[in-house]
Order: sequence, then structure tokens, then C-alpha cells
Amino acid sequence: MKPLLAMICFALLWNALPSGADELLANPTFAEGAKGWRLMSASVLPSIQRGASGVVQLEKRRAMGEMGGTVFTDALKAPVEHELRFQASAKGKGQLGINVFAQNGDLELLASGHWDVALTGKDWQPITANLVAPIGTTSYRIVLYNDSDSPILLAEAHLSTGAEKRPDPSTLRSLGGPGVIRAIERAPVKTKPGVTGVVTFPIPGEYRDQVPLAFRVTSNPPGAIRGYTWRKRPDGMNWLCDVSVSTGPKGALVKYEALVLVGNRDPAVLSKTNKPEVPADVEKWTHSTACVQSADPIIRKKAEELAQGTEDIETYARKVMAFTSTNRGTGAPFKALDAKAAMACGGSCTSRANLAAALLRARGIPARTVAHLPLWSGPLYEHWLVEYWHPGVGWVWLESTLGKWQPRPWTVAVLNVAMPEDEDRAFDPLHLRYVMPGAPHSAVIELSDAVWPAEDLVQDDATNIAEPVAPLQGSAEEMTTLFQAARAAFTQLSARCMKGSEPIEHLDHILAGATSGKANDLRAALTP
Repeated sequence: MKPLLAMICFALLWNALPSGADELLANPTFAEGAKGWRLMSASVLPSIQRGASGVVQLEKRRAMGEMGGTVFTDALKAPVEHELRFQASAKGKGQLGINVFAQNGDLELLASGHWDVALTGKDWQPITANLVAPIGTTSYRIVLYNDSDSPILLAEAHLSTGAEKRPDPSTLRSLGGPGVIRAIERAPVKTKPGVTGVVTFPIPGEYRDQVPLAFRVTSNPPGAIRGYTWRKRPDGMNWLCDVSVSTGPKGALVKYEALVLVGNRDPAVLSKTNKPEVPADVEKWTHSTACVQSADPIIRKKAEELAQGTEDIETYARKVMAFTSTNRGTGAPFKALDAKAAMACGGSCTSRANLAAALLRARGIPARTVAHLPLWSGPLYEHWLVEYWHPGVGWVWLESTLGKWQPRPWTVAVLNVAMPEDEDRAFDPLHLRYVMPGAPHSAVIELSDAVWPAEDLVQDDATNIAEPVAPLQGSAEEMTTLFQAARAAFTQLSARCMKGSEPIEHLDHILAGATSGKANDLRAALTP
């Protein structure tokens, strides 16, 4: 059965448009070894042809939380407010995932669509996906991945422009500034009859430019939840939600929803210095750990190579980001998410974040990984970025997978900032974490010994996602007052949730205040 989708996150690869008015893909036939496409756990089969097209084989998925073979490419000068039509042929048995992303010149996602295609295994099948992008779109990204237990063949990929059309509001993915995000995580689980276990979720907390506003826990079918409690971790930053469940053998889909206020922060102007700054309270993020192996000889050698010719920390950090966002490794199998494995296999966004942090630490620069749900994607498991400590500025974000420098705070809902002690537990024999070994402890969903995955319930909606609720308008004074009210309200919200006594209808009340798009209306909804 289909597991929770993994992180759909890859480095950017630009392609020039081909000649011809309608075809938007540089290489629709996978010619010349699929030049113009990124292939991850996928390969061109030189002995097989389908018409004029080459054939790419996507390898089977590896584990819960990690997808199988993937191909992706980009098209520039994309049409806006016209139907975009993607077509291809696929053969296999299982499920092929398709994602189409529309992004602007700053690589911010404006709209996206996700499709799951069931393949019968008998013959080649046509596959299609349509998306209408809003004004401001400058490029499209097409991602296809294998979410099955057997290989899938792919051929004859085409991207063309259709009729003029308005975008579907449900596909829009950008706030464009301060606003409210709905963050959702789900876990399909089961217990033995009469037995109660615990599902532990990492949840948004008050951090940098975000403040949680409302929270709700539900299950489908209803009645599986015996209670829940929030707990603030000893690090004083991260929050967890422990949900007690008793489902019986048929299982249940356990879900939390959080409304999160996110603000704006202009990219920091960084001082030109080559000497790292290591305050006492961030020194712990300079050491080598189990999944961020900055002392590994291969990683240290790569760090020295990247540092050659650099005169300041920002330049080095940008070179690290450029490397991790394009690194494909040496062909080693993808079996773990740690930095050392990422050097050899490329890996996923978790791998790339661990590697970026290791390369920064190898030069004495404090760095840590940040698990989050991004607005720029459709359904996924979680995504990771990296923040490093810049002298005179503090923590600076970099997107170690997409190659995005200082992504805006209103594009993500942060779930966890990894602590070194959690990195050292990245390979603990935990009961189930829905991901490969190598992700920091408590950065992902975890189950107690009495709880098991309910694979029969794993469906399209059994995935995690961040959705834009509403951008917010208001004067600078109104926005300041709103955030002050939100922080005061979060103190009360967290106190109630630590007792498991948050009214289930409270989220709808806050949602109503947010959907007007006015800062003062949301502030009024937060005020008792």
C-alpha cells in the first residue's frame, strides 16, 4: 500500500526552451541519456525505445517516508493564466506520483498540483496533469516519482500550453507576505484491542517569525483518541504533542491541525568576515554528531576544497548551498539520511541539510537543521533547511536542497530545530519514525511500542502539508499589535494544550478571524 509521501525536494536545474512554439520541455524524449533532466535512483534504458522516445526506469521505493526513483526538470518562460498540459507514458504496477510547481523569479512557489496515477502493469498507459499558474510565474518544475514496490518505466514526456484560464484557488501556494498557514500532520496507526499507545508529533512552536494560534487533534474514524498533551522540550524551543490512541486492528488516521501566524523578515545584510563567531549558547552546534559528521575525513576534505578562494563566511555558505543542492554522490545506494551518506549518494532533503550543516561545522561555523512544512510543495512528509550563525547577525537560513538563499519566513511552518543530542540519536532503534535512519530524534513522527503503522489506511490524504490560509493586510502598527496579541494568546494556548483541554471548535473561531485578511480582525479573534 502507499506509504506517507517523502520529501519532494530537489536542487534546481534550469533548461533553455527548445525551438517550437508549444513544446516547453528541453528534452521530451529523454535523449542523450536524459540530458536536461535530473535522475535520482533512475536510469535511461539504452536497449528500450518507445517510438522516438527513450525510456527511463524509476527504481522502487525503499522505505516508509522515502520515495523511489525520481525524475524532474524545469521549463522557463512559462505561460501564465493558461492551462499547462503535461503528458507522458508510463508502464509498471503500482503508483506514480506527479507534481507540477509554478514558481517566480525568486524561486518561490506560487501554485502547485499533485496527482497519483495507478498503473496496472499490463501495458503502457497515458498519464496527464494540468495546472494553471498565476501572474508572476516565470518557470515550471515537473517532478515524477515512483511510490511503488516495483520499478516503473517512463517515456514520451511533453509539456504544452492550452487554453486561457483562471487559476484554481486551491492550487495557489503563496502568501506573498505575512499571513496565516495551516500546518497538518497525519499518522495512520493501529493498536491491539484494548491497548493504548502514543503517537508523538513534532508541532509548530513560537520561533523567529512564527506564532501558533490554534491547535486541534482528530481521528478518522472518530473515537480512537484517548487524550493528548503538549510538552515543551528541555531545549526550551521545541514542542511535542503526545496523542494517546487505542484503535483496534482496523486502525485510525490520527491528525493534528495548527494555525500558524507567520511574519516577514527582509534578507539580512551580512558582514564580510572570514572569522566565525561562536557565542557560548551556540557553541554546541559546532561539533560532529552521529548524523552531522563534520569530523569525517571526506567531509573535511570537501570543506577545504569549497573554502579555497573564499574570503568571507557568506561566500563559503553559498558555496556549501550550491554543492549540496546539486550533489549526486558517487553512485552509492541511498540507505540513510546522515551527512556522510549524503556525500556518497546525494540523498533527500534531510540528507542534504545534514551535509550542509556538517560542511559548515567543519570550518568552525555553527549550523543546525530545521524541519518544517513548506508552502511551496504539495503533500510531503517533512522538509529540511539549514541555518548557520553569522557574525553580528545571528541565525541565517539557507535552502540546502533548492539552492535558495535566505528563504522568507512566510513560506514555511517550522516544526523542529535539531539539537546536537537529537542528532546523536538519529540511528536509535526507535520503534517507527516513518523515515530512514539519520533524521534527528524528535524531528519526525514517532510511535510508542504499542502502536504500529496501519498501512491499509495509507491513502492520498495520509500525508503532511502546509496550506496558505490568508495573507494579512494592516499598517506596521497593526501588525505589531497583532503579533503581540498572538504571543500572549500562545501562552494561554500552550497552557491549555499541556492539559489537553483546548476546545476543538477554537480553531474554527481563529480561522474565521483570519480569512478576512485583516490584521485587526485576527487580533480581535485572539482577544478573549
